[in-house]
Amino acid sequence: MTQDTICFQLGTQYLSKIALQIERLLLTIDEACQEQHPIIHHSALNALFEIIKLAEKPEIKGRFLKEFVRLEHLNNKALTHPLPNTSFTKLLAHIPTLSQLTGRFGETIHTDPFIQSVGLTSIGHSNDVELCSPQLWFWLENSATLRQGDLTRWLEQLRPLYDTVKVYLRIRLPHNAI
Repeated sequence: MTQDTICFQLGTQYLSKIALQIERLLLTIDEACQEQHPIIHHSALNALFEIIKLAEKPEIKGRFLKEFVRLEHLNNKALTHPLPNTSFTKLLAHIPTLSQLTGRFGETIHTDPFIQSVGLTSIGHSNDVELCSPQLWFWLENSATLRQGDLTRWLEQLRPLYDTVKVYLRIRLPHNAI
C-alpha cells in the first residue's frame, strides 16, 4: 500500500484552504466535461455552485493579489533562496492580470439565466442543487453533449480563477523563507 503525503510549505491558512478547495471543485467540473451521465453532471453543477459561493466573496481576489505581491517582495528580498524562475515568472505575469480583472471571478456566470434560475430555487435548501427545480430537470434531460458544452463554457468563464489557484498552489518556497 502506497501512502501519498501532502507537504505544506505554506501555512494552512484561509487562502491555502480555499485554493485547495477551489482546485478540487474545478477538477471535478473538468472531469465531468468528459462524462455523459446526468448524475455526474448534476454533481458538477453542485461543484459549480460551491465555486460561485466562494467567488462571490469580494475579498478573495484581493487576498490572492495581496499574497502574490507579498511573495514577489519576499522573493526579491531573499537573495540566498529565491523562487525557481518558472514559478517567479508565472507569479510576475499573473499579478497584472489579477490587477486588471474587474469585478468578481467568473462575473458572467453570476448573470447566466440558467444558473440564476436554478440557484434561486436552491436558496434556503441544503448545499446541493435541489432536484425540485424544473429548469434543472429540463437541463438533466437534455443531451449529454449539451450538458458537456454548458459545463465547458462555465469552466472557461472561471479560467482566471483556475489560473490564479494553479499559480498560487504551484509556488514552492524554501523552508527558511517563510
